[in-house]
Amino acid sequence: MLMEKKLFAKSSDGINSYSVHFIIKEGKLSIFCDCPAGEWGKFCKHKLALLRNEKDMLFNRDQEKELAEVQNWVRQSKYPDMIKKLDIAEREAKKANAELKKVKKTFENAMKSGT
Repeated sequence: MLMEKKLFAKSSDGINSYSVHFIIKEGKLSIFCDCPAGEWGKFCKHKLALLRNEKDMLFNRDQEKELAEVQNWVRQSKYPDMIKKLDIAEREAKKANAELKKVKKTFENAMKSGT
């Protein structure tokens, strides 16, 4: 059985929108967006925001009911676990970037004053 929902997500300019398609086929939830990244099949903020049930990403707030229906699909998929892993990886990357910045600053100071 094929089920599909199309939601409209805000573009960065807030004036335009992108179509985000949620499709269940053979028990698997696929998500497509027509933004530039999505056209290449890449990760995009529109898909992720709607997966996370971020209503503020909806271009048209009249689609909140459809987003709630999509959330039922999401809960039955592997996406919640994947989002948790993404959140952990992003926190670790932020921490690693802060440490990298600190080490570079130490290097910079050493090169100026000598070591």
